[in-house]
Parts: sequence; structure tokens; C-alpha cells
Amino acid sequence: MNRFYRVVWNNKMHCWQAVSELAKRHSGNGTVSDRNKNMIKVLMCCALSTVLLTLSSSIFAAINETTLPTGQQVMSGSADFTQTGNTLNINQHTQNLSTNWNTFNIGRQATVNFNQQNQSSVALNRVLDNNASQIMGRLNANGQVFLINPNGVIFSKTAQVNVGGIVASTLDLQEHDLLQGKFTFAGRGENGAVENHGDIQVANSGTVALIAPVVKNTGSITAPNGQVKLTAADKVRVSLQNEKLASYDIDKGTLQGLVENGGAIIADNGVVHLTAVAEKQLGRAVVNHTGYIQANRLETNAKGEIVLLGDISKGAVNISGSLVAEGKNGQNGGFIETSAASVNIADLAQVSTKAGKNGKTGTWLIDPVDFVVAAKNGNMTGAALNAALKNTDVTIQTTETQTTVSNNSSLTQNNSTGKGDILVNDAIQWDSGKTLTLDAYNNIYINNVVDASQGNGGNLVLKYGQQSADGSNGSVYSAINNQNMPTYADYFIQAPVHLQQGLNFSKQRGSDVANLKEFQVITDVTALQAIKDDLVGNYALGTNINASSISNFVPIGTMIEGGGPNAGNSPFTGLFDGLGHVIENLKIDKQGYQGQGSYVSLFGKIEDADIRNVGLINAQIQGSESVGGLIGNMSNSKLSNSFVQGSVTGDFNVGALVGASYYSTVDGVYSTAQVNSKNGPSVLIGDNWGSSISNGYFTQAGGDITVWNDAGAESTLTDNQAKSKQNYLDLGWNISDMAGSGAAWRIYEGQTGPLLRAFLTPLAVKADDYHTVYSGSNQNSSSYTNSVQNADTSKIKGNAVYEGAGKNAGVYKSQLSGLYSEKNGYDLAFEAAEVKIDKATISNITGISVNNKTYDGTNLAIINTANAVFDGLLQGDQLGVIGQGIFSDAAVGNNKQVNIQNLVLTGADVKNYQLANLQLTAQANITAASSANRSDLAAAGSTPNMNNIGAISPINLSGMDLESALMAVQSQRANLLESQLRDQIAGVQAKNEQIGKLNTTLNSLQALLTIFSTTQKSIQLTAGSNIDKLFQKLKVDAQSAGVDIGSLLKGNILNKADIEALQTRIRGQIDSGSNSQQMDMLRLQSLTNKRNEAFDVMTNFIKKMQDSRSSIIGTMRNVAQPPAVPVMSNNGNSSVPAAASSALPASILPSASAGGNPSLPKPLDTSNTNNSHNPAVPARIASNTGSSNNSANRPKTSADFSELKDLDAATKAKFDALIAAGVFDGISGNALGANGEMNRAQFAKVAALILGVADNNPSNTSGFQDMPAGGYALPYIEAIKKAGLIDGTGAFNPSGNITTEQLATLLVKLSDSNSVPKPVPDTGLTSTGASKPSSSGMNSSDIEQLKKLLKQINSSNNLPSAPSPATVAPASPAAPVQDSRNSSGADSSTNSGSSASRTNTSNEAIQQLYIEYFGRPADEAGLASWTTQLSSGAISQSDMNAFTNAAQDSGNSSGAASSTNSGSSTLGTNQSEFVEQIYQILFGRSPDEAGLAYWKAQLASSSSTSSPQSVTDALSKVNGNDSGTFNPSGNRTKEQLATFLAKLPNSNSVPNPITDLASADASKPPSSGVNSFTAEAAKQAALEKLKQATPAK
Repeated sequence: MNRFYRVVWNNKMHCWQAVSELAKRHSGNGTVSDRNKNMIKVLMCCALSTVLLTLSSSIFAAINETTLPTGQQVMSGSADFTQTGNTLNINQHTQNLSTNWNTFNIGRQATVNFNQQNQSSVALNRVLDNNASQIMGRLNANGQVFLINPNGVIFSKTAQVNVGGIVASTLDLQEHDLLQGKFTFAGRGENGAVENHGDIQVANSGTVALIAPVVKNTGSITAPNGQVKLTAADKVRVSLQNEKLASYDIDKGTLQGLVENGGAIIADNGVVHLTAVAEKQLGRAVVNHTGYIQANRLETNAKGEIVLLGDISKGAVNISGSLVAEGKNGQNGGFIETSAASVNIADLAQVSTKAGKNGKTGTWLIDPVDFVVAAKNGNMTGAALNAALKNTDVTIQTTETQTTVSNNSSLTQNNSTGKGDILVNDAIQWDSGKTLTLDAYNNIYINNVVDASQGNGGNLVLKYGQQSADGSNGSVYSAINNQNMPTYADYFIQAPVHLQQGLNFSKQRGSDVANLKEFQVITDVTALQAIKDDLVGNYALGTNINASSISNFVPIGTMIEGGGPNAGNSPFTGLFDGLGHVIENLKIDKQGYQGQGSYVSLFGKIEDADIRNVGLINAQIQGSESVGGLIGNMSNSKLSNSFVQGSVTGDFNVGALVGASYYSTVDGVYSTAQVNSKNGPSVLIGDNWGSSISNGYFTQAGGDITVWNDAGAESTLTDNQAKSKQNYLDLGWNISDMAGSGAAWRIYEGQTGPLLRAFLTPLAVKADDYHTVYSGSNQNSSSYTNSVQNADTSKIKGNAVYEGAGKNAGVYKSQLSGLYSEKNGYDLAFEAAEVKIDKATISNITGISVNNKTYDGTNLAIINTANAVFDGLLQGDQLGVIGQGIFSDAAVGNNKQVNIQNLVLTGADVKNYQLANLQLTAQANITAASSANRSDLAAAGSTPNMNNIGAISPINLSGMDLESALMAVQSQRANLLESQLRDQIAGVQAKNEQIGKLNTTLNSLQALLTIFSTTQKSIQLTAGSNIDKLFQKLKVDAQSAGVDIGSLLKGNILNKADIEALQTRIRGQIDSGSNSQQMDMLRLQSLTNKRNEAFDVMTNFIKKMQDSRSSIIGTMRNVAQPPAVPVMSNNGNSSVPAAASSALPASILPSASAGGNPSLPKPLDTSNTNNSHNPAVPARIASNTGSSNNSANRPKTSADFSELKDLDAATKAKFDALIAAGVFDGISGNALGANGEMNRAQFAKVAALILGVADNNPSNTSGFQDMPAGGYALPYIEAIKKAGLIDGTGAFNPSGNITTEQLATLLVKLSDSNSVPKPVPDTGLTSTGASKPSSSGMNSSDIEQLKKLLKQINSSNNLPSAPSPATVAPASPAAPVQDSRNSSGADSSTNSGSSASRTNTSNEAIQQLYIEYFGRPADEAGLASWTTQLSSGAISQSDMNAFTNAAQDSGNSSGAASSTNSGSSTLGTNQSEFVEQIYQILFGRSPDEAGLAYWKAQLASSSSTSSPQSVTDALSKVNGNDSGTFNPSGNRTKEQLATFLAKLPNSNSVPNPITDLASADASKPPSSGVNSFTAEAAKQAALEKLKQATPAK
């Protein structure tokens, strides 16, 4: 058996312990909840050491509170050891001491003192224990204590360590290292960890070093001016000098290193290092920090350093705690580093390197391989970085490693995984004046807004390409130069960067600091104009600038020909970065000759300059020569990521972007400016010599677009083509139509041309949520104002389109589209709204009527809702309603109020409506009941009208006894509810299947989407390709789900937008289906409750009948067992085979199979094979097998019939008795008739033969209309008619099958022997012609013997077999049997109330049980078996006594048997009281007049002593299995009827509650022989034990 354990803190023992997985964690006083306290099993290590070896080293044996280290052995050095009470003093006499210990544990009340020569003294303690060392008490030392235990070292919560310095490790240390003062800790400590949960303090400048593969701290560590080292590694070199840590080197990592700090570490003026190093490329090392670490600088030249270092190849540093390295007392702030392959900072993290007054803020260095600032799927959110920048300068520094494979999905958008890139995907904003440094090994991508323009502002430093001195990161072949040319890292502004004016921006390409460039940030037009006076500087725009205040802007840089004072070449040679900003309304008008009208633009003339990330809007540029929208003349320069919109006018070399360009690079640009050139075409660059243009476009006056691909090739697009993303993807552009993609270009498909993302501010536009009520039409969101309250809505263009939502009640998503922005507008991301449509309310219902009814004793009413009118129903919708009608009472009356309740809406539109809390009423009449019609099998008198009970279909209850009628009604109602429940379940299952199919289709769509890259909008479908295979699977899934995907494929092109739209629609269908399912489940629960209620009614009804039946049977039980009587054949000459007269322990039907279903033998066909259903043709049900007419044939037995050969011996014997008695003869040869059903005529004959009645009417005619004269069955039908079993009017229907409900009514009379007339001479049954069968020849003596035989057969049922299966012991000699309530051994007609004395001897107890349960003494074999059970202890005497009590309690509640006064039983002293109490027990009401009259007539029709028993006895024979169904209209097979008849004569025997007429679907196992009416559940334990000990049959 598997056992699972977990670790909990034992507050009393102050240690970690292994306990059951069911134990509950707790704190405080250490108590455990009552529910679990008995489950906790503290596992002591001494008892379960083998188990604990498989657990963490943090699990160990609990130690005594006064435990001290034991078994010391000095290996080198000198010391003495003295113990006083709970204190161990170790007096060290040499500078270094090495001691081996058997154990090194310190209990909570114990103390260990190291008395050393000085703080530099070292005491090495090596522990040889198999368990971890536990330090729970005090450990004091004035020097250095080294504690080495490969199985772990644990400082518990109560530990107090006060030493000069301490090293705790699971790595070993060699002796020679100790002598040299250089310590190398090495080995594998994988069996243990070093954990501190207590308080560790070291002296000033002391060291705390915890070294193991796993190191944890949840306690406190204090090392003023010292060093704290928590290290996960397999080899560490440590050097001490003058009690201080001189060096600390990690030489080898570990396979799975982990350092966790959830506690407090304080080392002011010192150093705190948490380091986890992996072994080569095999392992992974992680540092988790959730606690508090402080290393403030308090003095000049003090350290104040915190380093969290995970493995740079496969490690991680995860931070959600506090890191504080502040400067105090006017000192500078300290230094914090968090480095690993992956560094992840939670929003809860707090980092500060603030300085004291006049001090300088310290630095937080974040040093991973790649780093992503993102709201999701990043290493740090913008919010967390904002918080850090309030208190410290932050440096994010990346490196590169070939072994790192990041799973960060945000890195894929710029193809940055493992390259050492930094991505800013979340907005960053700070106003503290602190500096953010992005120091990238490779590239920097600013994909979201960076804002340090408010408050005290802030500085932004971009360092990129740090992998080399000049920033080169590779090479690429150049066709122009015919050689490989170097490529360089860069930074990419793809969202605006807002800064305050001043020197707040700098950049550096490469690691050479000489490449650091500081920029003057400009935020107004005046400063912009001033650049013309300093043409070699570096400038950046910190915000958008409106230049309209300067009427004629002077170009920056120019060349003036001639010899005037301003003549000469004055180009701009510096750097200009617009940082994603625009200059609006720039006006330049420069006319003249000799250069006075030349070089006209924002930048008139530039050389060796770099212009990037700037845009002009509404620029009006006018000049003569070299006139451009942004640059007049450029040579050996670079222009990138810029645009112009406005107008450009000139004479020569006029361009929409550049007037003239020589040997320069133009990339990522566009212009929509109108060009007016007197001497040249309208072009992007007026005069181009040796310059390249790539990834750009120019809108010509006619509307066509000139475009350049990524290689510089030129082509033309129409206006419509220019608005399609795919055309630019084909040109190799980095473009996307999705927000936040990281692409350089954004296009709004079909609405705009490409826009540079540098000038677009990310903005999420969310459709406003919408809550409404069902209106019968589609409803959707219609606004988006809530999400753009702080935006410039003038920059949001287009018409909003809302798609999705729905018509029906439910919750939907409303998708927003149709909006776009331009130029320096927004990078719009669209978010869906939630549209919630509530159900409309039906406020009232009219038109519901109620049927009048005949009194039936119930207050149930049938309501009619066909004409219901619903207030609140929308035109065209369809609703129905069902419910329940309840009369105010059940009494007869007119215009009675009927409360209409439990209303439930139905119909096609039910999901869109709900009912108000309605109180509806109606009126109807209840009329008095009349006599019910009876069938030919009904007894005289009248029965109560029980039709239409419970609002179910009418049932023909004529001729049914009371129990059958109630069972039929309740059964039909339960079946009706069960049918409705099955239909509802089928509907739910169908919807579940459809939702599953929709989900499968959704998954197939998602698989298709994964083929698309982040920038792709469409893809071509190629036969046999992966995407074709995925599409084919989608077709199959969609067809199964009924989803139309015909619109997805346009030719052979799949569009991503179409797939996503279909996904949205399917999700809506799934949501709608799920909402519908919720309503279906409510309806299902309601039906289930009603069904269960109906079955509960049936169960209670059965129980009440059983209780009343048990009482009746108990009062009328005949305790005398008749002796075995030889059964004679009809001629008196031949004996029945011996087996028939012996005690037979099986019923006529074989025992049940293992599955609990009766294994019935083939039914007996006793009809004529030629015409079994023609009553005029003799059917050989019973022929005179022993008559003189057939003397040549021996008497038949079961052996003569093939159908009976495979039956067990006991069952064969019973058939032998029936065959010998002439009841069955067979149809021909050796065939008894296997499959025939007994018709009514055949049953009449069998019933007449069994009862010995005959018809003396020689007229050979019948009172039944459908009985032909001379038919073989006529005498028998007339005989049972005269006997009063059937009435004589109407049609008899002789060929019809007899049903269970008819049989039940018949047996009420048939089982009461007093109601059957005495046999008369059989003269009327003599055959007079071919149409009549021969006489049965059965005289009254033979009939009585047959009855006795059948009674003996039946009474021998349910006896336990002898222990030996080989033989069946004969029954004990007949003897009077004492009644279970009378110790006298004789029948009693009075209620004496005396009980049988219960003997303590085994034999008497066993005999008592046999009498109680089987009505006879025990046979020898049975007695021997039960005696053995008692003597062996298998059952106890107390069990036997309890079992006997159970048997007695199941009998007559009056306490005495009565064979003469059943009318005086507990159920009433007269007929009226008897019927009254039966009605109250079964139905909870008094009988109606018709019912009372009927049942009084039933009781009066025969003697009062037997009538109640005959009723209950007959009913018990047809009640079916409890777990099955009664099946009142089902046909009876001949075999089952044979079983009936075998039981029938034994009217005094207790009926078996599990009868042989159980319905075909019954599954209840056969009776065990124990009376099923045991009343007291408290005695069931003894009952069950005794049943289990019963010998096998």
C-alpha cells in the first residue's frame, strides 16, 4: 500500500517532522482540529529511518530539549570538553581545531559554547550522523565555527547563534586545508540542505556562509560590516584573513541548485550574495527572494552591496521581496545586482538605492540574457519598473549565451530570443529624476511609450551592441561593394519617448565609452531654431513641437555661394533624433540666387549626419534649388524612420522628402507631400546620386504609390493596393495590422497606407459593456467612450463597427472594428465588450383552466394550458407552460379553488423568458364517486375510482385489488416522469456533444492560426502542405459540428482575419450553448426531484403494505407443520418418484444467477401444437397418464420431457408431482411445450383441476357469449364460474392471455380455500364426444393429497442445506411446532402475550431459529452445521439471540398467534375499522363510501379468520421484485403459473416476498431464506453475520 507523507512544523518540539498526508498545518499553540488530530502520525527517525532516507534532509528525528552533541573525537588541534547540566563547553587550546562528532544536535534548552583564542580561530566540526544536525538552542563562539554534515544542517526557529563567524555546509573539507587557512568545500551534498529558521548573528566584520546544493533562510541573519554568503554549489573556495573573508570563489556548480530567502538578511556596510551555480550545462540553478535584504552604506568607503546571482546559462532569479542598499548619513547609495539567464521581477518587489542628503543614488543592475518589460509574459511589468525608478537608478543589462532557450513569447515579436536584446513592451513612466539605462548586448526595441517628462523628469540612456567595441554584430554581403560588410546593433524607436528639455538622453553603440553620445533634448521651437547656431551637436525632441510661431523658419545647415559674410558651406554634421515626435506647421520661404534660395528644408544641408524618428505635418517648404520636405541636400548621411506631410515647391532638385541626396542611405520613410517642381517630376528625392532607398513609399499627385522594397527595388501600387498589408509583406517590409506587434510599420487594413509606429501611441479601445433585456432582435454594444476618455479623440478616425453579441438571452462578446488613426495618432488595439442580455419577464398568465373530476380522495387537479396567454410575450415568439393544480381540499364540491403552482415555461423561445412570482388560481368541481365497472375477473361489489390520479393517463383499474391499483397508478406516474427525465437527459447529452464538436472545430482553427507569423495576414494553401492537412481536418470537424467554413477559403488564400472572425462566432455559439445547458440542468434537476418523489411515494406505499401484511400474517400464522404424505397418482396405483416426497430445498424456479437475474427454465407449453389458442380444440394440459385407457404406457415423469432434463433434482421433483397429479401432460412425445403462454381457457382448466371443482351442467352451454358449445374448456370455465371466481356476463375471451393484474384479482379468492365449494362428483366432466377431453379422474381424496404434496413442496423452500454438498439430509420427523409467541407448543386463540423462553444452549437456540424462520424443527445436518458454527466461534450466542429476536419481532405485533380471531388483530376489531386503518396506513386518509363498501364485501364474502390472510397472501405472490416493476398487464408463462399453483394450496405458509412472478427486468437476488419483514434495523448486524455464516447450498 502506498503511503504519502508531508512535512509540518512541530511547534512543541521545534523541528520539522514527517506526518500523514491528512495532517493539518497549524500554528499558534500547535493544536490540530478534532477532525484530523487522530490522523496525525509523527514519524520518529529512529523508527522509520529507511523511510526518511527518501525524504528531504529537512526531515529528521525529533530531539530532546536538552540534547547536546555526542561522540567527539579530536582529529587535529587541542581542546577539552566539559558538560554542566544542559551546557557543553568546548575549550579550544589551538588556533585551529578539527573534531569529528557522532551527532551534533542542540536541544531547545541546551547550549554549546566554543571558547576560542581569538576571532580568527577556526573550529571545524565534522558530523558522522546519518541525520541532519538540528540546532534548536544556543550556539556561542568568539571565533569561527565550521559545521559540516552531508545530510544537512538545520537551524530551527528557536535557534540562537552568536559567533565570530560561521560556515554551515553539506560539502566536506579536507584536514590539510584547515592547517593552511584556505578552505575548499567540495563534494556532493545532494542528501541534505542547509536551512536557517532561527537567528544567526556574527561579530563585526564576521562572515555567515551557508553552502549546500539547497540553501534556505526564513529566519534572520545579521552581519554588520561583514559578509553573508548563501551559495548553492558543489565546490567553493574560502579564504579568511584576520577574521575577515578574504576571498570567496565558486569553482563548480551543482545539478539542481536552489537558494531561497524568505527571511531577513542585514549586513550594513557589508555584502550579501545569494548565488546558485549550475554544473556546466547539465543543471539549473535558481535564486528565489521573497524576504528582506539590507546592505546600507553607513560610512565612507563602505560596501553596501547586494548580489542575487543565478546561473547565467540555465538559471533564474525571481524577486518579489525587498532589496535595500541605501546611502545613510550623507553617503551614496549602494549597488544591487540581479543576474541570471532569466531575471523575473514581480510587482511586489521593492528595490532602493536612494542616497542620503547630498549623496548620489546607487544602481540596480538587472543582468539577464534577454529582458522584456511587458504587462504580460515579460520579466518585469512597467508598473514594477516605475516603482523601482522612484528610489533607484536602474540598469537593465543583457548578455548572450548559446545555451539559453527562453520560453518568453514576447521575445518572438522582434526575433530576439537568446540574442541579448531588451524589449520595452509596456509603458514606463517616472518623475523622480532617476536614470534608466538599457544596456543591451544586442538591440533595443522601444515598443511602448517611455515618459520621463513630468515632475523631476528622468534620464534615459540607451547602450546597444555591447558585444563589441563598435557595436558590430555580424556581416552581410553587399553587391554594391562586392564584399561582406559589417552589420551593427541599433536601437529602434517604435513608440514616442517623452523627456524634459536638457541633457536627458544619451546613447552608445558598442562597449567603447568613446562612442557615448549625449543629446540636448528640445521641447520648443525656439530651441529647435537655435540648432542652426551649433551644427555639430546632438539633439533630440522630447515632445511634439508646433512651429507656427516662426513665420519663416531658417533651415538648419546651408551653403551660400559668393563672397558675402554668410557665404560658405555650413552643413549640419551632428545627430538628430525626433524620438517619435513631429514638428507641425513648419513654414520656410527662401528665394534668390547664388545659394540664397538653395538648400531649403528643416535641414538645409547635412553631411555625415544621422537624422531619424522625426515627422513633419503640414509643412510648407518653398525655395529654388535642392528643396526637400525634410532635407534639402544630404551627402554621406543617413535618414531613417521619418515622414513628411504638406507641400514642397521649388525650381530644381525638388523632392517630397529630400531635394538632393549623394551617397547616403534612406530607409523606412514616406512622404505624402504635394510636390510642385518647375523643372522636374514629382518624386521622393529630387536628385539622387549613389543613394539607396528601401522600405519607403511616396504618394504621387495622381493617387498611385511609388514603393521601394527592402532591397531598394522600386514599383508602383494603386490606391487600393496601397491599403493592403499583404502587398508590403511581399516587398519584405516589417509591417503588421495588429497593435503591439513590434513591427516598424502599422497599417489599418483597407483604411490607410503604412504608418510608422514610432509616431503612434498605443491605445486600447474597448467597446463599452452593454446590459439589456431580451427584445426579440439582435443587440450589441454601440459605443467605446469609456476607454478613450483621456485620449485625443480627434485622432481616432472611421466608423465603429460592432460585431457579435446576439439576440437571445445570455452573455456575448461584442467585437469592435472599423476605427483607425493616422500619422502621429494611435496604435489602436481593439477589445471586445461584454453584452449581457437578460431574460424578458412574463408578468402574468391568463387562460389556464382546470378539469372537473370525480372524487378520488386526493387534491390533485389536471390543468389545461392550451389557451394560456402570456403578458410580456413578444410577437412571433412561442411559449407554453406546464404546472400543477392543487384543490384547496379533496372533498366533493363545486367551484372549488384550485391553486396553480410549480409553473415552468416551455416552448421554442423559453430560453428568453422568465416567470414573475405568480400566484394563479382557478375553479373546478369535484363530484361524488360512482361504482366502477368490473371485468369478468372482478369480484362482486364496487371498487373505488382511481383513474387519473396524479394527473397521468387513465388506467383501467377494474378488477384490481387495492394494492395492485395503487401500485399501477404510482408505477405509471413514476414511469411517465422517468420517460420525461430520459428525454431531458438525452437533450443535455446532445448539447454536450455539440459543444464538444464546436470546441474541436475551434481547436482546428487555432491550429491553423499558429501557421501564421505575427506579421502575416494571409497565406496560400498548397495541396499536400501542412496547412492543407490542417484545413482538411478543419473541414471534417466543421461538418461534424454543422459549421459553415465555405467563406474561409478565397480561391487558395486563407485570411487570418476570417479565421479569427469564425473563431469569435464559434465561441459565441459555445457560450450560448453553455448558457442553455445551465437552464437544461435546472429543468433536469426539477424532473429528477419529481421522479425521486414519485419513487419515494411507491417505496413508502410498499413499506406500509408490508408492515400491515406482516401484522396480518403474524396473527394468522399456522404453526403446525403437516407430516409428509405420500402423493398418489389419479388412479392410486403408481407412486410419485421418491424425490417428490422428500424435503426439497429449491423453489420451482432455479436459483438466481450470479448477476442477480433469475435464470428461468424454458416456459412449459401445455397447449395443443396444432391450435393452442383455439378453445374448441383440446389442449393436452392434463391427460390421464395412469388411466386404463393408457395402461400400455408407464406413468410419465420429468425425465420424459427434454425441456426438464437440465433442471436440478429438486425442481424436477416438483414437476414430477405436478405431472403425476395430472396437471401437466405435455403436447406430444417428449415435448412438454417450451415457449407457449397459457391462455385464459387453459388457466380455467388448471384452476379447476387444482381445486377439484367440476361442472355438472349437461347442457354443454355457457353464459359467456364467446364460448362455443362443446368446447373442451367449457366445463372448467363453468366450474370456476360456479365457484364464484368469475362472473358470468359478457365475453370470457378464452384465447386471450391472462395478465398479472387479472391473476392478482383472481387469487384473492382462489387462495382462500373456504371460498371454493367442495368438490362434487365428476359426472359432468366425462367426455361425450370428440370435442371434450377425457375426465381428469381426480376424486376428492386425490385432490386433497395433491394439495398436501404441493404444501409440503412449498414449505420446504428456503431451508439451509447440509454442510456436505453431496447429499441432502431428510427432514426431521414431524413434530408439533411451537409458535414464536407461545411457549406452550400449542395453538392459542387468545392474546396471552407470553413469549417462548430463550434457552442458552446451542441446540435449543438453533431449534428456536428454525421454528421462527422455517416453521419446523431443524434437520440433523442443519443442526450439526449450526452447532459447529457456534462452537467454533464463527457466530456468538449473543448473535444468535439477536437473530432470534429479529425473527420474533417480524411476526405478530400482538404477541400471540391466532388462528381464530384475525378480525381482532391490531388492524381493527371489525370490518369497518379494519378497512379504515388499512386506508390510513396506506393512503393517509379514510376510505370513500364505494371503497369501504367494496372491501367490507370482500371481507364478508368468506370467514374472517382467513380473508385478510388470503388477500395479503395473494398480493404477496404477485408483488414483483422491489427493484423491478409489477408489470400488471404482462402475460404469464406457463412455467410461472405452475409456480403459482405450486404455492397456492399452502395458504398457511408465510409468503416469500420475492416471488417467482417477478417481472422480466427484475434484478433482485433470490431470497436468502430470512424473513424480509424484520422491523428493527438495530438487529441487522446480527442478521448479516448469521447470513454470512450460512452453509452454501
